[in-house]
This record gives sequence, structure tokens and C-alpha cells, in this order.
Amino acid sequence: MRLGILGSAKGAGAELVLDAVELLAGDLSVDRVIYLGEDAAVEDAAWAHAKHLGDPESLATAFLDRAAELAVCGDPPALEELLEVDLELQHLAEVRRVPKAPNRAIELLEGSIVLFVADKATLSEEDIANAHVIIYGHAKEMAHARFGTRSFFTPGELAGRRVGVLEVEGDGRIVLSAYALSGEPVLRELVAGHTTKITVSG
Repeated sequence: MRLGILGSAKGAGAELVLDAVELLAGDLSVDRVIYLGEDAAVEDAAWAHAKHLGDPESLATAFLDRAAELAVCGDPPALEELLEVDLELQHLAEVRRVPKAPNRAIELLEGSIVLFVADKATLSEEDIANAHVIIYGHAKEMAHARFGTRSFFTPGELAGRRVGVLEVEGDGRIVLSAYALSGEPVLRELVAGHTTKITVSG
């Protein structure tokens, strides 16, 4: 299991949102992208990107019409570009948003409880006590902190050009990574499992 983590993209612009989602869903092959913002930036980016296929109001028809046109015209590069746009739209559509406060999303990974929340200030002491990893938004810059056996992480606002990945490795350990939008790793740390060894790069 690999979960992509995307911070608030409010004001970041559609292209930056697309770049971040493509890094996570495409290059890093996460199973699911979780958006920590409380705005509609991802939906807005999808709407803007859909214009490449024609009228967003009739997207399915526009895509099929354009694909048929290109198939008849015999323009492989243009058809490949069309399919790429369609795949990018699928990735944007599959992004999952955390529920509005005071609710939160919960994942159980290899026996460890992971909380995803827009604002960690809405968590109770009991929430924090029962969780092993807490992923939150409402932070300008990327940050990671460990308190005993608990880890807190935020990728910060997308304007800071950082995203996160939480993954279960083959031996059952849970690893948290952060990447610049260039694809360069900037942090990698074991947050749950058999050891607390830390490895940071970048």
C-alpha cells in the first residue's frame, strides 16, 4: 500500500496541482492520493485541464469525438497526447479529500492507526493517544516531528512544492517519504515497524 499526500493547493494554480498529482499517481505509483485541503483546488484543476478535451460539460462525448477524429486522421502523436490528458484527468478525479472537521480519515496499516486530518488542532487527546501516525494540513511549510512512538507529518502548502508518500514495505514496516515536485526525495523515515532508525536525504 502506497498513499500519496497532497497539502492545501489553494491559490497554487491548476498546473501545479496537476504536476503534484502526476508525480504521486504517475511517477511514484501510489495507490491513492489524499488531499489535505478544505478547498476545491483539485476539482478546479480538473475542470481547467478538461478544457483540453473540449467542453467540460460534455466531457465523455468530447473525448470520444476527438479520439475518433484523430483515429481517422491518422495522427499518432496527437492521439497519444489525447490519451495522456485523459489519464491525467482520471488521476485528478481519483484524488480523495479528507472529511471536514471535526471528522477525519482513518487508515489501518499493518496494525498501525494513521489519521488524516485537515487541521490537527481539531484532534482530541484521545485521537492522538490512539494514533501512530498523524498526517495533517493547515501548515505553510513541510514539517515532521516524532513524539515517543507517534509521528506527525504535513507536506505543507503545495506552493512549497513538497508532497508526501506513506507506504507499507514488504516486511510490514511503514515508511514516510517526502519529495520535491522535481521528484527528488527530501525525507525518508521509518514511522512504524520493527525499528526507529531514521534516514534523511536531500
